[in-house]
Amino acid sequence: MNLAKGVGGNIDKSQVLSAVEKYEKYHASYGGQEEERKANYVDMVNKFYDLATSFYEYGWGQSFHFAPRWKGESVREGIKRHEHFIALQLCLKPGQKVLDVGCGIGGPLREISRFSSTSITGLNNNEYQITRAKELNRNTGVDKTCNFVKADFMKMPFPDNNFDAVYAIEATCHAPDVYACYKEIFRVLKPGQLFAAYEWCMTEAFDPNNEEHQKIKEEIEVGDGLPDIRLTTKCVEALKQAGFEVIWEKDLAVNSPVPWYFHLDASHFSLSTFPLTSIGRFFTRSLIRALEFVRLAPRGSLKVQEILQRAADGLLEGGKYVAFSGKRFSHQCTSFWLESLILVVNKVPEAVTMNLASGVGGKIEKSQILSAVEKYEKYHVCHGGQEEERKANYTDMVNKYYDLSTSFYEFGWGQSFHFAHRWKGESLQESIKRHEHFLALQLGLKPGQKVLDVGCGIGGPLREISRFSSTSVTGLNNNEYQITRGEALNRIAGVDKTCNFVKADFMKMPFQDNSFDAVYAIEATCHAPDAYGCYKEIFRVLKPGQYFAAYEWCMTDAFDPNNEEHQRIKAEIEIGDGLPDIRLTTKCAEALKQAGFELIWEKDLAIESPVPWYFPLDTSRFSLTSFRLTAVGRFFTRSLVKGLEYVGFAPKGSLRVQEFLEKAADGLVEGGKKEIFTPMYFFLARKPESSDY
Repeated sequence: MNLAKGVGGNIDKSQVLSAVEKYEKYHASYGGQEEERKANYVDMVNKFYDLATSFYEYGWGQSFHFAPRWKGESVREGIKRHEHFIALQLCLKPGQKVLDVGCGIGGPLREISRFSSTSITGLNNNEYQITRAKELNRNTGVDKTCNFVKADFMKMPFPDNNFDAVYAIEATCHAPDVYACYKEIFRVLKPGQLFAAYEWCMTEAFDPNNEEHQKIKEEIEVGDGLPDIRLTTKCVEALKQAGFEVIWEKDLAVNSPVPWYFHLDASHFSLSTFPLTSIGRFFTRSLIRALEFVRLAPRGSLKVQEILQRAADGLLEGGKYVAFSGKRFSHQCTSFWLESLILVVNKVPEAVTMNLASGVGGKIEKSQILSAVEKYEKYHVCHGGQEEERKANYTDMVNKYYDLSTSFYEFGWGQSFHFAHRWKGESLQESIKRHEHFLALQLGLKPGQKVLDVGCGIGGPLREISRFSSTSVTGLNNNEYQITRGEALNRIAGVDKTCNFVKADFMKMPFQDNSFDAVYAIEATCHAPDAYGCYKEIFRVLKPGQYFAAYEWCMTDAFDPNNEEHQRIKAEIEIGDGLPDIRLTTKCAEALKQAGFELIWEKDLAIESPVPWYFPLDTSRFSLTSFRLTAVGRFFTRSLVKGLEYVGFAPKGSLRVQEFLEKAADGLVEGGKKEIFTPMYFFLARKPESSDY
């Protein structure tokens, strides 16, 4: 019904059909001229977004743009990463004042603002989109930090040198004169600061004398409210004429593993982009026709749907011809998505089941698994173990833990073994990826830098961060099984030439002093027997003036060492996660300073997480996306492991591993609910320019 009510935006519903006809007449397919479109671009673009916005939101979500996609990545994940990438390229810092030029209904604005803790002003000349965006800002809780201004981006109502950064996502393509638009952006941007954009362009493969190429171009223009689509070279020229230094520019569509237009191809079926499939298009068309017939949608609604479908076909053809692209620039100033309902409940493929069974024990001889479980358990308080013994034998204890548990982690959690601060409406997987992108932003990663991941697991974060930031990441890990698995996954992801693994203890790293441009650790240095000794090694291998960022597992100030229940919860987490001890947040901060770091900022990110970090482990809740962690999922896994162990496909002791992991999960949930434990005490620390190393 929102789709029906929204068609026409602020146009009187009785005038929608007339508005459609007037809009069409601007375009070449209906006899219109380019100069007329440019002269009347405000009216043309406003009519387009009044007519199209509700269709866009219905079919696409709140972010109306494309994104290069990696294999295995959903459309929505690709879009969010695309937005995070803008923040990384602009080097955004908390508190900065940012301008979003042509902000739509504010999907990217909200994502980038929350991701980077910046205040963003959205510039938009369409009243309906601004009204909708303000409503969504209130729903998201960013209405105090983000605002909207109704104005033409060719004549911005801002003083000179006003913003710390400016970006535009597939928006300035609506400008009748790209030079004048860039000149206005140049004017309002502070000297020395950055402007980044994704532009819609015709590529060098476009032939203006080719009738088919011209037809495709016209279909895109009429279906997307464009006065003209410029060549990529014209955009670069206009930037330089406006006064910008072009830092780098690249057509990101060229090497996208999944073509950017793939989800527009109606011949492909996908639940996640159902409205864009042939069945989804037919359903939407039938729905609109029926709503229009019973007058719940205004006359002309079906014509809007037809224009947008024609545009989708033009974009698809243009992408396949490589004659059209979305292009990205970074510049320095010298002065139809619906969240899908998963109908098949995480059906476990046979190969996954067998990987779980065959992977239990890692590099431990299968006949020795039960013995290894028993030895591991004896390190811990629940089985009479002592903290000092765990610290003295941390290498053996942690190695046994990851040999035993890695296949269970990958089966239930994926390739990134960590928690994440999570927003409402965000999936667990999306929050995990954002959590990793956030590290790259905080570290200020630049293409080509040499980065160290301390305690990298099987490399999920390493691969995500490397591809996201175009850096070379070395994963440090002392577990041979995890490294073997990580190397196999690197080859599959295609990052084996830029990322590598080194088997070593992070208390004695085999690297020279001042080797890395950045270092991070995600829920890993909690395994260290001595935080100071570990941080001191990280300090040694990090280059002067560079940054170390980490998420640490810690007990909070609410933890009472004299409270038996608190101690029980702590012990359950330690045995279930291979920890010699869990430190207080204050002890981590002290150890950093003792190691020589300047502590830039630190915060327990669990405190303000809209969705509690422990929700995926809470068996009182049910979720399809994290089914294996639910009560039903646990029962299924337990029964599966018991059956596999019984028939000899899984080694004896596998069920014991499953049981102590479940015990740890229960401890984590209790610790989270009582707020005595956090898995995401975040800090950003800097090695001074002058140091002993």
